[in-house]
Amino acid sequence: MGLFDKSQNEEVRQVSERQKLEGRYASARSDILYVLLFTVLNVILLLTNSDTYFLFSAYIPYLLVGVGMTLCGKFPAEYYEDMGEVFFFDDALLWITVGIAAVICVSYLLCWLLSKKGRVGWLIFALVMFAIDTLLMLLMDGVSFENIIDVLFHGWVVVTMVMGIVAHFKLKKLPQEVPETFCQDVPGMPAQE
Repeated sequence: MGLFDKSQNEEVRQVSERQKLEGRYASARSDILYVLLFTVLNVILLLTNSDTYFLFSAYIPYLLVGVGMTLCGKFPAEYYEDMGEVFFFDDALLWITVGIAAVICVSYLLCWLLSKKGRVGWLIFALVMFAIDTLLMLLMDGVSFENIIDVLFHGWVVVTMVMGIVAHFKLKKLPQEVPETFCQDVPGMPAQE
């Protein structure tokens, strides 16, 4: 009886470990979706000259659209008062920057969609994109009191994605299926037929 209890405890531990690792992978994937949604929302708010900005957003698409709007004179006149005489570019430049931002957002969407069935390469690609985004944010803005929360969110997303990738590789090392006898012996678990 003691031997059976040990193997059953090991099976329970493996199921629990599998659930934990699957949760980490799912969390990393959901962070990609949140980054995408908040980035799109922030770009739309920027294009409408709103003063609202949500955290948990990618930096590069927002920066690109902001530069396009600045160079095309799309901000209120008081924004340009201290600059003296200013030359503005054609609106085509703004649409080019919006297009590049859209390509980046579509890339995040593809990473989220294609990483679903354990295709960890897409999660790695999303991690690389977001790590570059974070590095550019740190290079451009540094770390200051005004952006510390944004820096912390970027760090948190990077760590979550790394944990999801590590979880994927640990999942591959676990046994694929739970033995049938295990399901029959554990209360609340349906027996497999």
